[in-house]
Amino acid sequence: WDNFGGERNSLLTYLLYLNDDFDGGETTFLPDMKDNPEAGQDPGRRVPVRPRQGSVLIFPQTCSLGADGVMNPNSPFHEGSIVRKLREGDERGEGRPKYIMRSDVLYTSPKAQ
Repeated sequence: WDNFGGERNSLLTYLLYLNDDFDGGETTFLPDMKDNPEAGQDPGRRVPVRPRQGSVLIFPQTCSLGADGVMNPNSPFHEGSIVRKLREGDERGEGRPKYIMRSDVLYTSPKAQ
């Protein structure tokens, strides 16, 4: 994504999944790791969302676009997990990419007077 700076903030992220003919590629939400950095390695605390063609995943965004290190405390840590291969039995070969469209709801905060 592009970080244009300024005072814009991302309120929500929308991910539209355009294909699902692969294994892996989940959007995985991780536990809050500030008090326990190892928590993200615990598979029982990770929440994967499997891509389904045509589905939309909506979640709160992580940071203010114009301020480095400013985190929204209500936003989940997340990652795009690795796309491993095509589904079993698919004859087209391995290495098919995951296609998504991403959009954000942006807003600006008025300056204090």
